Amino acid sequence: MRNTKKSQKLLKSSRSARSIALDLLARREHSRYELVRKLKSKGVHASEVDDLVATLEQEGLQSDEQFIEAFIHSRQTRGYGPLKIQQELRQRGVKADLIHQFLSLQSDEWFVLAQREYDKKFAAGSSSRFSNAERAKRVRFLQARGYPNDIIYKIIK
Repeated sequence: MRNTKKSQKLLKSSRSARSIALDLLARREHSRYELVRKLKSKGVHASEVDDLVATLEQEGLQSDEQFIEAFIHSRQTRGYGPLKIQQELRQRGVKADLIHQFLSLQSDEWFVLAQREYDKKFAAGSSSRFSNAERAKRVRFLQARGYPNDIIYKIIK
């Protein structure tokens, strides 16, 4: 009888860990690294976390690929460039090969996004001649947004 109580307790704890994981995934996509870290911070045992996350991956409920696609789209709509997105993905524990698979640094789309952010920040009708200080300010703005220098210097001629 003790074995059944112990197995019921384990089953109950695994259900609660699963429900925690599903609650997290219902709010937004998470990378494997993020999900593991959050589950451990909620008090779920490390051995249980690895098994649970592996199960969720097999069921298609957690996927780093889906996370990357959603994350890139989210950051692009906020006006961030590929360098900043790449850095944030690394911070979230995404492997470099997956980042490079989904994040093309050579895309012409990045130029269009950078131009749109630049025009939004600095009025399109502003003079093409500005001081070195103003030029530096504009370059820093685009660098902080995560755009590569070649794109920046095409925009700020």
